[in-house]
Amino acid sequence: MEAWQAILIGLVQGLTEFLPVSSSGHVALGALFFGVDDMPLTMVLVVHAGTLLATVIALRQDLANLVKETWNGFSHPQAFLDTEEGRTIVGVLVATVPTAVMGLTLEDRVESFS
Repeated sequence: MEAWQAILIGLVQGLTEFLPVSSSGHVALGALFFGVDDMPLTMVLVVHAGTLLATVIALRQDLANLVKETWNGFSHPQAFLDTEEGRTIVGVLVATVPTAVMGLTLEDRVESFS
């Protein structure tokens, strides 16, 4: 894969990551378009790491507030639940539980497809 192809695939990943479509699917289609049968794992990791880094940079203030409120929540649990950040964190944790249960329950079945 040439550098310009990797850059183009990275752009596709970045532009489609937050749309309600599969950015990984677009990356795979881009790789097929360029004649790359099997995208190297390193390339997949790099484009996803780039998306993560861009997201952290863009949301750094919100993330800092969440971390700060979480830290404060350990010493003042009731006040923690009264803040928007506290409710957001609790919501994320509550939403994570069924996802984790489903993932752990279906892991072997899903892996059998590959």
